Amino acid sequence: MRKHLRWPSIISGISAICALLMSCNSGGSSIAPTPTPTPTNSVTYTAFNCPNSNNVAFPGVSGIRQVSGSSDVYVTGVYVEYGSNHAFLYQGPVLGGGVCNQFNFPSALGRTVTSTSLYGPDDSGSSIVTVVGSYTTLESGPIAQQGLLYQGAADGSTVSGYSTLYPASLTNDTIINTLGHSVMNGIVVGNYDTNIATGKAFIYNISNSTYYSFDKPGGSASITAYGIWYNGGTSYTIAGGYSAVESGGTNVGFIADWDSLTQTVSNFTTLNYNDLPAAEAGTHFEGITTDNNGG
Repeated sequence: MRKHLRWPSIISGISAICALLMSCNSGGSSIAPTPTPTPTNSVTYTAFNCPNSNNVAFPGVSGIRQVSGSSDVYVTGVYVEYGSNHAFLYQGPVLGGGVCNQFNFPSALGRTVTSTSLYGPDDSGSSIVTVVGSYTTLESGPIAQQGLLYQGAADGSTVSGYSTLYPASLTNDTIINTLGHSVMNGIVVGNYDTNIATGKAFIYNISNSTYYSFDKPGGSASITAYGIWYNGGTSYTIAGGYSAVESGGTNVGFIADWDSLTQTVSNFTTLNYNDLPAAEAGTHFEGITTDNNGG
């Protein structure tokens, strides 16, 4: 799960797989590298500058979602300016030229916010955007992440739209980190750590303010829910990764369906990079979107 600020980490509307090839056999001998597949389509990369300032360092994009009824997109990310961490939300054409607004979780009595990170946007209609992420405070220290949820104007100006994600109902342990990773059609997915366990996934239904645990059927040492897509009705598809104990804790990617009415998980499917064994390649999905063709 995310720790601190993982720069170009999540792409909440674009599927991404982190693959790490490594030698893990007990004999210690090296494993022959697997040839990289030849791409069937060329990919064009475009620099994304938001905000465009000489004072900004380490900008990174973390999420994208289309603006309803438009060819424009929302893009979330994080940047450093004058030594402080800030979040931004971009709205405009995918190749740039739109509006970039800074987002800072508002400080309040007894809470001094020191950084804000946005990881996943969603268009909620009527010029309202829903965004999730995390923030840190001076009181809790620079490492402890507080879950962030925002619903309001796309420029971040709706102060009453900020709230804290805190899945206390799912555990009796002390929660030390919470991060919202992705949101779509009123359902948030994310992760939290406790004082005795790391990598626990949650689902949050905004409409009824209810948290649900998300687990791999049969269990796992840890699991992360990073991307969510709304299929229609009460059906959602969630993507992420889990720790495969039988493969030495290697990350294995998954996609699974979740029903918001029954809160049941179905069609849990594991996917490894290039179909390699989990012991040879760690795989993790960090976003999901439709291909507009039934897939």
